[in-house]
Formats: sequence, structure tokens, C-alpha cells
Amino acid sequence: MCAYTAPANAQIVHSGAACNVKDDNISERIYTIKEGDTLVLQCIVKGHPRPQVRWTKTAGSASDKFQETSIYNETLRIEGIQRVQGGRYYCKADNGVGVAAIKSIRVDVQSIPTVREDRDEGRAREIGKGKVTNRLEG
Repeated sequence: MCAYTAPANAQIVHSGAACNVKDDNISERIYTIKEGDTLVLQCIVKGHPRPQVRWTKTAGSASDKFQETSIYNETLRIEGIQRVQGGRYYCKADNGVGVAAIKSIRVDVQSIPTVREDRDEGRAREIGKGKVTNRLEG
């Protein structure tokens, strides 16, 4: 009797649009999300036996070190995402047949500028940018 096996295959899906960026013959997918929103990435896997899924992330800095924590689930969900949580996320699907399938996506988290009134100078400032964005009349 023959046992049917198929190597792992993976694909990352998400809501919203991502763009493909090519730089020096390297293509990468970039997903942009606003700070405070909920990030949901899903790793769709195929294979027999069913592959196990592991999510990991690089720090997004020059060192690109992997974070210690890994998530073993097909869906990665981060409520109220912060800028420090941006970076490259990897979905690894492995079922012990052939080579594990690894897909990645870069998540860019855009900060939401906060505007406050500087009463002493009568100007509105955009916090985090350090520049005057509007003069208040009155």
C-alpha cells in the first residue's frame, strides 16, 4: 500500500492591497497599515500530511534579527498595531515532506500624526514631525 504525501506549499493573504516593489532584481511584497489598526495575515497552506505553520518576524532594523517569539497558527492577528511591530513577517509551512515552504511580507506601519495647539506661540504643531503645519488666526 502506498501512502500519499505532498510537500508543503504556502501563500500569505491579507485584507487591503499590498504592492510589489522591485529593487536591484529583488521583488518584495509590502503591506502598509495605519498605527492602531488590526493586522491580520493568513498563511494558506497545502500539503499532505497537513503542514504546521510558524510565523516569525525580523526586527526591521539593520541587524534584522529574528524575534524570540514565534506564533504557531495559520492566522497572525495583532490588535492595535504599533510602529515598532512593523518589519518582515515570515510564514513557514512544514510537513516533513521535502523542503519547508517559506513566504514573507514586509509590513510598514504608518504613524498617525497628532496635532496640538501651542498656545504660547499660537501655532499648531504636528507631534513627531517637529514642524509647524498651520498658523492659527484669532
